[in-house]
Amino acid sequence: GKFGRSSDQPSGKFGNNPQKIAKKTREGEAMVSVASSGRLVRRSSPRAGVETLLRKLGTGAGVDGDGYGASFDLPRVRDEVFQNWLIAEAKSDGGSKIRAQYCCFTHHDAVKAYRDDRASWHWLDKELSSNMAGETGAVQIYRGALAAMSLRPGSFTEDAREFVRTHMQNELGHLRLFGSIVPTGKYTTLLPIWRVAGWTLGFGATFVGGTRGLYVTVEAVETFVEDHYQQQIGPLKEAGSSPELVRLLEHCCEDEVHHKEDAAKRLLGPDDQQFSAWWVSPWTIVVQRGSSIAAEIARRV
Repeated sequence: GKFGRSSDQPSGKFGNNPQKIAKKTREGEAMVSVASSGRLVRRSSPRAGVETLLRKLGTGAGVDGDGYGASFDLPRVRDEVFQNWLIAEAKSDGGSKIRAQYCCFTHHDAVKAYRDDRASWHWLDKELSSNMAGETGAVQIYRGALAAMSLRPGSFTEDAREFVRTHMQNELGHLRLFGSIVPTGKYTTLLPIWRVAGWTLGFGATFVGGTRGLYVTVEAVETFVEDHYQQQIGPLKEAGSSPELVRLLEHCCEDEVHHKEDAAKRLLGPDDQQFSAWWVSPWTIVVQRGSSIAAEIARRV
């Protein structure tokens, strides 16, 4: 193919042997190899920025799963994300350089262009940036909730604390996955604000509203997140070019649905009556609209 992908053999300076071809990148962090099928696959360790972020979160950078038994072919996911970018870039007004150099534009050149911090963001890059921001905020919501619980130890049951700890670890697994497939140059620059906003939301809802405030907030957030993921899964499924990425997104979406349903179940009264205080509806609207605005900002900045 003219961008270094071919169903038969690679072209350009990589030569014609599809079995053993490797070239060190300028970053000194990756090898580009050719699989037996002749398809170029990038095998690399995450960049230093990702490692730093994940180390702060207490997670490992070289992951292939979420820590709960789900595993994914992350090199394949990264390649699917990269191929989506390359196709979108070639079709864009700014892709004239790629189109003009197709005869000698190697896989290494394409990867270098993709990982450049100045590279364009296309639809999938924007969506993954919003996912990274969302999962960062989700982790902080639960951390804020735990902080509120520590200030009012007699007001919360161990069951409520376990709810927070379990779901926080689950969100950390999601964050670890996205941190492994999204280049740091394609993170929103406002991640610190998302951390503060998430922590404040979790702390405030729990400290003021108690367990019910926490559960209402989680249900509202996860209702938005479910729809957010579905808006990505649908187009990717229709395109049919990113099956492993779709599988990862579906897995994360299923987890978020479980979080939503778990929170909703805990709000039920003894006769399975839904909790319906006057503030539930307006608070839900505020949380969901705030989440929507935050996701849109993460797509753009």
